Amino acid sequence: MKGDRILINDLHRKKAELIYNKINRNQDKLIICIGGSSGTGKSEQAHVLRDLCHENNKRVQIISLDNYYKIWENRNELRKKENFQNIGIQEIDWGLINNICKDFLKNKIVATIQYNIYTKDLESIRWNGENIDILIIEGLYANYIDHGNIKFHLEGDINQTEEFRLVRNKEILNGDRQEVLKKEQKAINDLKKDTDYLITFNGHIEEVRRTKDKLK
Repeated sequence: MKGDRILINDLHRKKAELIYNKINRNQDKLIICIGGSSGTGKSEQAHVLRDLCHENNKRVQIISLDNYYKIWENRNELRKKENFQNIGIQEIDWGLINNICKDFLKNKIVATIQYNIYTKDLESIRWNGENIDILIIEGLYANYIDHGNIKFHLEGDINQTEEFRLVRNKEILNGDRQEVLKKEQKAINDLKKDTDYLITFNGHIEEVRRTKDKLK
C-alpha cells in the first residue's frame, strides 16, 4: 500500500537472493508470487528482488494483495461482527487479480489499484504489459493466484514475526488483531502445499512439490 513502511534488512536481502536464484530469468513473461504471514518481509523482499532483476535488464512491476480486499471501509468492524469467521482468501477480489495477470501475459494495458494510507482512498494505476518482463505479486495469500509461474512461501509464525510487525507500526496488537492473525495464519498454511519453494524464517530454502496445478 502507498504509505507502508519498507524496512529492508540483511535477512530480507538474503531471502530475495534465494528467490532470484530460483527464477527463470530467460522466460519472456514471468509472474512471481510471494506469500506468507504478516511480518515475514514480503514487501521488502519483493523490492529487493525487483532491484536484482532490474540490475540484470529486466523490467519489473510489483503489486500487493493488500490493495485488493473486497471491503476497505469498516473491514475490521465487519470481521468482529462476524466473530472472525470469514477471514481468509475469500476477502480478496481474485477476479481483479486474475484479470491483471491475464492482461500482463497478453501484453495489454494493465489496470491496477493501490490504497493510499494518507488519503484513505483507492488510486487507479495503468501500465503497459508489453513493457514489463516480470510481475511480482506479494501478499498473505499470493500463492492462491491461478497464474503464478513460480511461487514462494515465507515461513514465520505469529511470535516470530511480532517484532518486525511492531517496528513497521502497521498494527495495534490487541485481542481482536491477535484473533485475525490466527485466522490468517491458518489460511496461509493451507496454501503451503501449492507453492514451489518454502523459505524458512531464518533464510533457508526448501523445494515443495505442488499437490495441484492451478495454472489456467
